[in-house]
Amino acid sequence: MSTASPKVSLAWFLRLWQDAEQLGFKRYEWPLEECHWIHKEDAALAEKIMDSQSYRIEYLGEIVERIGRVWDPELTRKALVDIRRAEAYPLPSTPDVTEWSLGLDWGFWHPTVITVWEKQGETLYARDCRIRPETALLDIMQEIKEDFPQIPVYADASGVHENDQLSKMGIKVHPVNFGKDKDALIGHVRWRLEKGLIKIPDPSPENPDPDTLAECRKYYTLVEQILAYSYDEKGKPRKINDDAVDSMLCGMKPFLHPPSPPSGFILPGRSYFDRFSPYYRDEGRERFMRKTRKE
Repeated sequence: MSTASPKVSLAWFLRLWQDAEQLGFKRYEWPLEECHWIHKEDAALAEKIMDSQSYRIEYLGEIVERIGRVWDPELTRKALVDIRRAEAYPLPSTPDVTEWSLGLDWGFWHPTVITVWEKQGETLYARDCRIRPETALLDIMQEIKEDFPQIPVYADASGVHENDQLSKMGIKVHPVNFGKDKDALIGHVRWRLEKGLIKIPDPSPENPDPDTLAECRKYYTLVEQILAYSYDEKGKPRKINDDAVDSMLCGMKPFLHPPSPPSGFILPGRSYFDRFSPYYRDEGRERFMRKTRKE
């Protein structure tokens, strides 16, 4: 059984796996060095392009418990930069030169949050964060149309009517399904934090002038929510004060890397490894499928 299957909930199996002795089961496991079908080069590449939690689950076969904070607070603090330092926070380029996205978490009983992101090279920079606690949604749509007309919007899919209205205004809207994508988006943020590939303005810079302070304070709520984001007793992210985090996760959608794994299916023709993918090929199964069976 593969614990990496993306569309199947394996919580019941993981419980049996973790509590095998108490439940009367004998557990057998194979360490990575005994899995001959996983090449060392592929595992090394996967470690570079996957976040640590996903790598430990999918390549080392470990059980990673979801407890405490979702992201390492020390890594989050290292991602905070002084916007006055050009080498740490370069000036933005136009959307047709670099990749941009706008994350949008619609507010109904909570604030609506807009976050804007730009990818220069491999690094992602937070370029704006707007929290609208009491603004009519139609006003927010007009604000997006006027201020970010060329930037694709990645919005929470639960706001079906609002996304439809925004699309009718000529904005390119991509709904983000948290039920399907949230774990991958959380893992992507973890990967960027671990590799130092995400930069957010420090909301409390040293010796700021009024203009710098005003610009940086826009990110205060986002940073506070990132630091406080935690798992509940069921291993699910807590739905408390997470509006800015959800907006950020929506904005990560176009930058997801690596792409969703092929769920263990063998790809016909050329291997994914030929294009430097970390996904395994079950070579033993491939040889078996090609070999004539003898009853």
